[in-house]
Amino acid sequence: MKCVLCGETSIGMERLSLSPVARKILEKRFPGLNHDEALASYGICGKCLALPPIERRKLAGSFGMNWTNIGVT
Repeated sequence: MKCVLCGETSIGMERLSLSPVARKILEKRFPGLNHDEALASYGICGKCLALPPIERRKLAGSFGMNWTNIGVT
């Protein structure tokens, strides 16, 4: 798995999941895509999980991620 925040690769990561709203958005934009299979390659590493939420949001912002769009609070 690859960390979506720092880019590190590891097998011991917290797997990402989608909110129902985010899943519907992806289904509209990418019909036929297996979202669970696509997300199986990405997660958040322990180092990034240990950061305070505000720091994780800053890091995600530097990569252009919008937490609301992917259903993460």
